Amino acid sequence: MGDSVIIGSTDNPATATFAWSGTEVGALSDATDPAPSFTPTSPGTYTFTLTKTEAGCSSTDEVTVVVNDFSLPPIASPTICQNATVRIGPTPEPGVTYIWSPVAGLSDPNVANPTVSGLTASMTYSVTAIAANGCADEAAVVVGINPAAAPAVSVPTVEACLGDGGVTFQPDLSPAGNYTYRWSPNDGSLSDVTVESPEVRLQRIGTRQYSPDRYE
Repeated sequence: MGDSVIIGSTDNPATATFAWSGTEVGALSDATDPAPSFTPTSPGTYTFTLTKTEAGCSSTDEVTVVVNDFSLPPIASPTICQNATVRIGPTPEPGVTYIWSPVAGLSDPNVANPTVSGLTASMTYSVTAIAANGCADEAAVVVGINPAAAPAVSVPTVEACLGDGGVTFQPDLSPAGNYTYRWSPNDGSLSDVTVESPEVRLQRIGTRQYSPDRYE
């Protein structure tokens, strides 16, 4: 979507006359041109028929155009405190490649929803998403910065045995206050990603890393 394509051929003889027909003939630049441009207004499959008349004889041929589409969903532009952390971007879609710019402050410029941190002034990011069908879309995300500095946070390491219950994180924030939280990853292994001390649901032996993506 948003592109134009030439159909037909400029090799057709100038001594002939041409007439295109089809449900979307109005989207052609010139229905009497042997090689008009087609600018679609919606995705779908479109078939055009070209009739060539020369020396009293007519012949026809068909061309089919498949129009793909892809667009990014609306993306929120958050406002955070100086040096705070926030995750931006859309929900990842299978087969879609994401490219963010500029890369300053981003955890990874090639994922759908990178983490932004360390900003002291507002920043406008641009994300280009390229779908498997080759269609692309762009969007801008503005990360606004409040003048207040972000709280300092540390989370002590938790050690527990498989099967233990009541294992929670105990973050230490300075200055003290009432904060809102959002822990990641949000994969069901925490009882509630929006509370200060979520319970960890131990599922296997090993080491797992969590982080409070947002606290303000």
